[in-house]
Amino acid sequence: MNKQRNATPTGLVSEDVKEYISLRIQSLKLTAVENLSTFVSGAFGVLVFALCLMVALLLLTFGFTLWLGEMLGSHALAFAIVGGVFLVVSLVAYLLRDRLIADSMVRHFSRMFFTTRQNAEDDE
Repeated sequence: MNKQRNATPTGLVSEDVKEYISLRIQSLKLTAVENLSTFVSGAFGVLVFALCLMVALLLLTFGFTLWLGEMLGSHALAFAIVGGVFLVVSLVAYLLRDRLIADSMVRHFSRMFFTTRQNAEDDE
């Protein structure tokens, strides 16, 4: 359309460059929207899962502690033992946080944001 009006070689190249830049910007916007929606939906799913897991673990821990209290004859001792176990697990998780959480999150986000659509289709 405009190419016929600007029939000189430099005019054609200029129009092609403008169209290419416009298409690249649109592609980047679409990729950003896709990555953001994938991240938000994934984060929501993880939050729901984490909430359900925490409630389940709370109930299981409470039940186990009551059972242990019956076995030991002291609910206070049972709660102290279970609390100590959680303290040790929390300390280990804190010390290993970089390997357990940070590294895997960096890998996940880099895959999500730096994998092109073509690479993703090639992987399938």
